[in-house]
Amino acid sequence: MESLYKEVEQLVLQNEFVEAKKLCQKYIGSLDENLKYDALRGLFSIYNYIGSGSVEIQRKCLEMSKKIRHR
Repeated sequence: MESLYKEVEQLVLQNEFVEAKKLCQKYIGSLDENLKYDALRGLFSIYNYIGSGSVEIQRKCLEMSKKIRHR
């Protein structure tokens, strides 16, 4: 799980936001709840890093990750 977050983080540092979002979205579609949680955390980090116009997306990612984490 942590490796997913590190991959996303590396892509963000390289300004590869499209690839980072694709990676997160791939894992969000996964059946594994832990992978979904980590993907949402990574996606939140991307939108947080980008900033502009992303508050609503951040809120949705956090809500989804809370639901997944508390199952």
